[in-house]
Amino acid sequence: MHKPARHLVTIAALLSASAVMAEYPEHPYPWYIGATLGKAQVEDFSSNSMRYDLILGWQPLSYLAIEASYINLGKYVDASASDPLLRIDGFGGALLGFLPINDRVKATGRLGLHRLDIEHGFEGYEAKLARVVGVGAEWVLQDRLAMRFEFQHIADITDRHANGKYDVNSLIAGVLYRF
Repeated sequence: MHKPARHLVTIAALLSASAVMAEYPEHPYPWYIGATLGKAQVEDFSSNSMRYDLILGWQPLSYLAIEASYINLGKYVDASASDPLLRIDGFGGALLGFLPINDRVKATGRLGLHRLDIEHGFEGYEAKLARVVGVGAEWVLQDRLAMRFEFQHIADITDRHANGKYDVNSLIAGVLYRF
């Protein structure tokens, strides 16, 4: 694409974004931090584990947010596996959509990518990108404080040296503080 055409495409994209931002109201406290706890289950493993997340988010519009997070999916044991201990954690980001149900409750949807690292025993492997999808609800307790409940499915956590790929299902609950 020639330079003038690229500039026109960029200007059109910026104007479109401005129109969308004008149509939807800004969130009064766009930044937030949070933490979640929950249960996670690796498919084909006999145990489940406690999981936790640390979140930093930016919600410029009432219906859209971007999150960066650290996920620790915990430790799993499978006595039938050749290497029975598995640990999974890593960093990533997600795009969240919000659909208001009433003044205090919103349905949420998540699409994201996380660079998750797998360790078997004490041996770590190269971290790979995994897809994260989630559905849930956010309940506003007061102007700056909210609770979030979510079901997440993390697909294709890659372990190149052992069993291939893992999928993880989890239920989480957490608290968000807006500023």
